[in-house]
Amino acid sequence: MSRWSELHPCVRPQRVLSRTVVSLALLGLLGCDSTGGDAGGNALDVPGRAGTTHRKVVPGLEEVVMMVTFANRSDEPVTLKSIEPIPGKGFGEVGEVVRIEIATRTPPFVVLSAFGTYPPVERRRKRCIIQETFAVDGYVLRPGERVALLVWWRALKRGRFYIDGERVTYEQDGRTYEQVIPFQIGGWVNTRRRQELTGGEARCADFVRVLPGWRPPASS
Repeated sequence: MSRWSELHPCVRPQRVLSRTVVSLALLGLLGCDSTGGDAGGNALDVPGRAGTTHRKVVPGLEEVVMMVTFANRSDEPVTLKSIEPIPGKGFGEVGEVVRIEIATRTPPFVVLSAFGTYPPVERRRKRCIIQETFAVDGYVLRPGERVALLVWWRALKRGRFYIDGERVTYEQDGRTYEQVIPFQIGGWVNTRRRQELTGGEARCADFVRVLPGWRPPASS
């Protein structure tokens, strides 16, 4: 299993997606440092500006995007309080967030990608790997621990929408801080065709929830 996400702080997708209809890719990680958020926080090592490409999706589609990670680079534990989407154009009308969670990077874990299942699942070495997830509020990020950001979103009606980033609020040493993960998610709701699961997701679908707007691959 690739250890890229554990060895390199600038995390990028670990596979080339086989479903061309998804065609999600990072636009570019421009750096791994953070200058801190509105409340002066700098305990979190967050990625540089990145995002997903637009592609047509059907109204009602739901998708889990898990493509970037962040870590506690300080010497003290961090207690997460919330991660909120930063609204962009069309957010709340064309698309909305269902939930944001923490996905651990403790093996076994799935690759960084976009998924039509919850929890995210993949088939590897004849085994179904189901991603472990946790609620944000109260999650204690240990010094040096790295986790993935999981954003579950829903397409509401035709049009385009953007999530311009995610604002992380956390506590450390009795004080509250904020930092921004500049990861943009964009959706183009403009088709009647459902998205295809990967073959691995389809073979493991009995163990997880298949999200609305997804179907098995044509070859299955």
